[in-house]
Amino acid sequence: APDLREHLTGLHARGVRSFALDTSEVSFIDSVGLSVILAIYRRCLEEDGRVTIVAPSKAMRRTLEVAGLADVLTVVD
Repeated sequence: APDLREHLTGLHARGVRSFALDTSEVSFIDSVGLSVILAIYRRCLEEDGRVTIVAPSKAMRRTLEVAGLADVLTVVD
């Protein structure tokens, strides 16, 4: 999660406001990983950007559903 946070924050600092996160290879994500995604989502939302979760793995989709985020974030199969 720290590496992801650093990477996404760096891109945001350089002006990126729309992110497509390919999560097809994610085998595990916890609340820390979700908090990183939500933080960049909130920043982008405030600036007319977007965060899209692309090709969620079964683990990613399940975690988003359990956390109640499957309907908050844009998820594209």
